[in-house]
Amino acid sequence: MAFVDGSPQSAAFTGTSTDDYKSHITGPNYSIQGNILLGQVVLDSMESRFLHAEGDLACKLMSALQGAKRVGADSRCTSNGTSSLFSFVKVAQPGDLFGEPSFLLSVHTSSGAGIEPIDSLQTKFDLVHSCSGVGVNDNNDFSTDFLIYPNPVTEVLIVENMTSEVVGIEIIDLVGRTLIHYPFSRKLEVDVSGLPKGIYLVRISGKSNRFTTKIVRN
Repeated sequence: MAFVDGSPQSAAFTGTSTDDYKSHITGPNYSIQGNILLGQVVLDSMESRFLHAEGDLACKLMSALQGAKRVGADSRCTSNGTSSLFSFVKVAQPGDLFGEPSFLLSVHTSSGAGIEPIDSLQTKFDLVHSCSGVGVNDNNDFSTDFLIYPNPVTEVLIVENMTSEVVGIEIIDLVGRTLIHYPFSRKLEVDVSGLPKGIYLVRISGKSNRFTTKIVRN
């Protein structure tokens, strides 16, 4: 249990009946707690990422979750090869109605799938929210320097780079797994014939800008 009142002050309590490893950390206006954890390293890593993240509260919470991205952070998921099966970021403002927070994203995976939910959540997060001062900015204007066709695509996706910069291209499925990753300049032909039919994200990242768009594999 945790309490944060914005004074700034916070308090937390970890009961003896919860399963090990269990503990909590408190600081000015934040509290981090958990049980059935890999160990104290999970909480310490989350706190460090939270305190050093730039951007608003949603950005800080997403960064804190990345601090927990280690196999078996929830010790029940060690055999699954992931940190957990479920991850979410939720931000509620004072004026929000109950059950209708200002910001909510979540990912729920299945046992045995081997899908890291924090990575999947990060992919969804990056599509809808931008964090300032992190070095690479989400910039839709950057997309005007590239041609991506045909879309829908069956076999070969062509990407033309009209800048002089060497950039990276990723093709990501909707659970956040990077399936194809290449650096390129000028023009690239990507064989997507081996991908199952469906919707994919294409992310192009430069030195200081990136953008994400969708393609359909027919």
